[in-house]
Amino acid sequence: MNTRCLIFLLLLAIVPGLATGQGDPSQELVNRNIVKDFYQQAYAERNAQAMVQYLAPGFIQHHPAIADGITGMAAYVNGMRLQGPESRREIKRVLTDGDYVIVQGHLTNGPNDPGAVTGDIFRLDNGLIAEQWGIIHPITPSPDPENPNDVFGDNSAPYPAPTSTAQERRNLALATGFYHVALNEKDWEKAEQYMGEYYQQHSVYMADGRTAFKGLVERIQREFPNNLGLVKQSFADGDMVVLNLEVSRDKGGLTYNVIELMRLENDKVVEHWDIFQPLTDVQPLHDNGLW
Repeated sequence: MNTRCLIFLLLLAIVPGLATGQGDPSQELVNRNIVKDFYQQAYAERNAQAMVQYLAPGFIQHHPAIADGITGMAAYVNGMRLQGPESRREIKRVLTDGDYVIVQGHLTNGPNDPGAVTGDIFRLDNGLIAEQWGIIHPITPSPDPENPNDVFGDNSAPYPAPTSTAQERRNLALATGFYHVALNEKDWEKAEQYMGEYYQQHSVYMADGRTAFKGLVERIQREFPNNLGLVKQSFADGDMVVLNLEVSRDKGGLTYNVIELMRLENDKVVEHWDIFQPLTDVQPLHDNGLW
């Protein structure tokens, strides 16, 4: 059995947070539309009164900047309206997996503000949003002017290409295996087995293509030999996979909350986005944990 097959089977069995459920496509569509309506009221209209109707009575918050419960979410929405009258948040990509909906968004505070990438994960229960996780990452200029890809991948489809549930689960295991061998084992020879003939990079901190990713793996191996990403949640929707990870550079050192998005073609990873937040100075407004 080759290395890829072995890792694939092991990940299905032991990776924390590896989703294995099967979603109802009709219910997933309902969930997606509920979250889109909530997002419009909460983040675009900033209408706390209208937003509340989409939240479950026991709504649990994991986003560090928002207090727990419906009252915490309402306070956050009202604060956005009062403190940032020109702020806007636009949905860029929506993915669904069973009871979960994942939204990649663009937050701006004015017409000339490059803004931030936002990543939100919602869990729904009986047609209401029961739980939320989130990250906000400021957009900074890319250090590599040769990377032609914008941070959101506006040329990429906002919704994933449909596929079978079995293929979604396979995509999830392959993407998780790719992350593990590349950034935990830091083994380029293993990692490139998971990659397609092209690799479209949307991270603002990296150049485009396979060669640039090889350089990243080798740099992490040199500079952060103890780098470790632990999968806390994982989702698959069509040809897209989402991993939510706790990443530490060194034992006892800087830790990040990370959302990785990957697109696969023919069992190969061909496109990548990321959203991450360093946790050095993060003091959550609740006691629910970030994951």
